[in-house]
Amino acid sequence: SDRDQQVSTLTKIAGLYEDRLSDMPRAITTWKRILELQPEHLPTMRNLARLYERTQAWREILALNDAEAQLSNDTNAVVSLAHRNAEILEDQLKDRPAAITAWERVLKLSPNYLPALRALGRLYLQDQRWSSLIDMYRAESELASSTDQAASLIMKIGELAESRLNDGPRAISAYREVLTLAPAHT
Repeated sequence: SDRDQQVSTLTKIAGLYEDRLSDMPRAITTWKRILELQPEHLPTMRNLARLYERTQAWREILALNDAEAQLSNDTNAVVSLAHRNAEILEDQLKDRPAAITAWERVLKLSPNYLPALRALGRLYLQDQRWSSLIDMYRAESELASSTDQAASLIMKIGELAESRLNDGPRAISAYREVLTLAPAHT
């Protein structure tokens, strides 16, 4: 009848199923039983996510990460979980629209998060979303560690404005900005 004792015993059972018997389905079922007793038990969520990753149960990991993020007050932890979900959507599930939405959610949590900016830039390029790609290059240029790096990104903005959007004034403005940042830029 003691819930803590039940959780402790079920944790041991899940460990035995996983480590000694290599019975992942039963280990997963046992971890789920713990979550039925204590839905907000973070160690169980993390163990279950680990097993889901081993069994490539990607959708289940997404749900667990979302549940854990809702429980967390730590912005960095929430960003990390959202980042992981975006990677799963992009790399494992090959769901580009959902991955874009997930990376955009990461940027709402942390607007200067460089991995999200780069991932969105890559996805926008694949989808030929030129205006969105320009916005990502602009945001990334503002985070650049050197003026040469920023100039290279602004140069890409100019090239996109010129070749993809046929926006001459915007391209000229970008090229002028490149020369302001790096006067010797060829």
